[in-house]
Amino acid sequence: MTTETKTDQEKAKELSDKIFKTVTDFKDSFQCQKCGKCCEEGSGVALWPHEFKRIQRLKKHIFRYITYLNNWHVLKMPCVFYNKRSHKCKIYDKRPIACRLYPLGITLDGSTRISSNCTAIKKEGSNE
Repeated sequence: MTTETKTDQEKAKELSDKIFKTVTDFKDSFQCQKCGKCCEEGSGVALWPHEFKRIQRLKKHIFRYITYLNNWHVLKMPCVFYNKRSHKCKIYDKRPIACRLYPLGITLDGSTRISSNCTAIKKEGSNE
């Protein structure tokens, strides 16, 4: 009798697929209110190294808008790329993964969360 043992790569792929499905299902039903709270409030946006490099090329003197926390570059709030008048992101097509996932998030310690600051989440939870 042979026992099938999954490799770490197979386990990681299954977990990745599960997370992707969860995010996709959530985002398909999520209706952004375009209030801008996600860009103006909060503790900042953790940037993956490749995102930090990309953002460095997009904004002169980016270090004015970045802090360094637990080995991560973190974009300070309010976000320098948020246009308050239009309620739009100036780098929407190049925005970080954390912005793409919002209001879902992964904290710096690796735990997942749903932002209680998000207007759409508050609205969805009300009895309106």
